[in-house]
Amino acid sequence: MLGLPLEMFVAASSFHYAVQLYNHNAFVGKSGWLDRVLVTPSNHRVHHAMHPVYLNKNFGGTFLIWDKLFGSYQAERDDIPLRYGVSGASPGYNPFWASNQGLLAWTRRPFGGAEGRAQRLPAAYIATGGILLFGMVIYYVDRVAGWDAVGKWSVFACLVAGTIAIGGMSDQRRWGWTGWLALTLAMPALCAGLFGIRDGWALCLLALMLVHGLAGLRLREAAWAN
Repeated sequence: MLGLPLEMFVAASSFHYAVQLYNHNAFVGKSGWLDRVLVTPSNHRVHHAMHPVYLNKNFGGTFLIWDKLFGSYQAERDDIPLRYGVSGASPGYNPFWASNQGLLAWTRRPFGGAEGRAQRLPAAYIATGGILLFGMVIYYVDRVAGWDAVGKWSVFACLVAGTIAIGGMSDQRRWGWTGWLALTLAMPALCAGLFGIRDGWALCLLALMLVHGLAGLRLREAAWAN
């Protein structure tokens, strides 16, 4: 909605995800003096650990100054084993539920995760759908400044709906698959037909989304035949 330059978005995203990839690796041990100032793999492992000493610690993304200032810093200890996860009920694999676990607990709504559900949709299908959706997000950020209000909000709503559908598929929910199928069939008509978006990048992404949705139709019989 802000019309950021694509170069700025890609550069910032690339740096951010490169740092996150490094911080989430299990191959790097402790990093000496860097562990005292930066969020290193060692410090971030603490953030994801379940031991009571480690819970609610190391919230920072790059520097440790805020954790040290507010008393939430905890160094990794050799005498405490690392076991990753969250305390309490698991919200499943849906990133929406996982991100709003506290709100759901406050409203006393069930999480409705994927526990006990058959793996009906292949992980590769869900992952490629997420990649295609992210491609549309990049396109949106690059081109949104030149669109009218209806186009901006319509495509934005589709991207939000796609994110929710991907989350539903991650939890092996039929509504997630149905929503994703409807979106992949509707977006090409919406973008190319109604809004006249016909540049090469958009048409390529929309065609791939359409193929992805049609491939999902072939999964229907195997996935929810019973």
